[in-house]
Amino acid sequence: MAKNPERTYGQYGFPFVSLLFIICYLPMKNVIVMTVEKKHNTSVSNACWGALIGFVCLGIVGAIPLQENAVLLSSKNSKVTLETQSIIHQAAAGIFFMCSIWHTQTILGVMVDTESPILNANIKRNYISYLFKQGSMYMMFLPAVISFVLHPTSSIAKMLKLNKLFNAGDMGGISQYIAVLAVMIFFTSYSIDFYHCHQIKQKNIRLKKLD
Repeated sequence: MAKNPERTYGQYGFPFVSLLFIICYLPMKNVIVMTVEKKHNTSVSNACWGALIGFVCLGIVGAIPLQENAVLLSSKNSKVTLETQSIIHQAAAGIFFMCSIWHTQTILGVMVDTESPILNANIKRNYISYLFKQGSMYMMFLPAVISFVLHPTSSIAKMLKLNKLFNAGDMGGISQYIAVLAVMIFFTSYSIDFYHCHQIKQKNIRLKKLD
């Protein structure tokens, strides 16, 4: 996102994604908090607000991209200095990932300890959503494995000659793509929960009509 066309895509795309997230997620937060037990209310509410803060930061990541010569910062002989916009960009990205991880771990913990018709992982219709969420959490730890395997001093990298295929920039890029994909999968899985909310609502409407 340092140069066009990615720079322009990010400046418009990321804030737009954040806006869509805010529109759909606040109603979802209220529904989830109402359906879980009182002991989980605070945890779920804080996790949802954490996600909201994270996605606001995602908007900032797009609105304030890296400096155009950011690639030169990795060069040892480069005289390029880190600019304020790059610092803000990286800080916002860091907050986004930390909030996402916190939200992920909290919600998964609640799902195995609640009777909520929307989040209870033991209910068959909710299990697919739980699997997607759990799988994405495991994906978040993959970048650490990749950075270990592709590290310049790694014996695995030398044995498989991976150090000739991937440099430090490639390693960082691959790790970031995986981390972003994991977050995308987790939050996209809420579309399943939205659908279950709709099913429950329709069922209640039908029962009221029968009464």
